[in-house]
Formats: sequence, C-alpha cells, structure tokens
Amino acid sequence: MVQEAMGGGHRNPASTIAALGHAIAAALAEFDGKDGGYARQHRRDKSLAMGQHAI
Repeated sequence: MVQEAMGGGHRNPASTIAALGHAIAAALAEFDGKDGGYARQHRRDKSLAMGQHAI
C-alpha cells in the first residue's frame, strides 16, 4: 500500500509520486542480484498461493 496525502493523492501529487517511487523501489529491491529463474518461480508461487486460504 502507498500512503496518500490527506484527501487523496491529487491534493499533493509530488508527495504521492515520491511515495509511489519508494514503494516500487522497495518491491524491486527483493529481486536485486537474482536471475530470471528466481523471478519466474516467485511469480508462479505467488499465483498458486492465491485462493489457498479460504475463509
């Protein structure tokens, strides 16, 4: 989740863009130094896990 300015992202676009940039960088940092096989396996595992925990 990305924190928005009070009232929504349109109230302070620069802050929202910066927060989104930080969130994207943090998400991509997980893959630093990993090869394509790691990314494919991660995506596959994530997809297979969806729906596994029903309420």
